[in-house]
Amino acid sequence: MLRIFLVMLISLASAATAHAEIKGCYERTYERKVLRKYPKQQITFLRFQYGLGSAGDSAGFDAIQARFRGEKKSRTSYMECQPNKDRLSCGIEADGGLITIVETEKGIRIFNQFDLRFGDVETGRIARPQDNHKLFTLFKVSEGRCK
Repeated sequence: MLRIFLVMLISLASAATAHAEIKGCYERTYERKVLRKYPKQQITFLRFQYGLGSAGDSAGFDAIQARFRGEKKSRTSYMECQPNKDRLSCGIEADGGLITIVETEKGIRIFNQFDLRFGDVETGRIARPQDNHKLFTLFKVSEGRCK
């Protein structure tokens, strides 16, 4: 456990910039080759949006969205994020989990140490860190993809 924590800490430090400018839309679709290599990973698509629009329209909420193996539709969870120097700390609504976001040259990395719930409390899906859901690399895409 300590080794994993140290690797994540070093990765955070090397990927971070002086002041995170994370606002935008980021996503990744995991290729079949990756999913074959990591059979426990259930997330096949992940999208993260932060700082877009206004709170008055649904596209303005900070959100994370995931699609799981065998599902056609993505599940969305809203979150509240706090900037902290070179990263964001985000809490997913209704005790859905905590994530840390750092900026990279081409996008972001999402670090997860706890179970994450995507979707509502009753029918949401859980992504567990022990099932290859500890680190996600997403790439910046046009903001229109998050609207």
